[in-house]
Amino acid sequence: MPTVAVANRTFSEAISDGVDGFVAKDTDEWVSKLEKLILDEKLREEMGKKAREKALKLYTTENAKNEGYYEYLRSRIY
Repeated sequence: MPTVAVANRTFSEAISDGVDGFVAKDTDEWVSKLEKLILDEKLREEMGKKAREKALKLYTTENAKNEGYYEYLRSRIY
């Protein structure tokens, strides 16, 4: 499922606008980008696929670069 998120620093770093999701700065951008996703099934599918691939590559405990953080979480779980 592709994402439309607020264009803040966090989401702008995580989402490549128009590639694996959208970031929106104002109401007009939100409306425009949501409309694109609603009307274009192929865009939704492709963008969602790219977003999933990116999430699995960069944002899982297996592949993330913040080992200290994950060690902390593991210590709390076990």
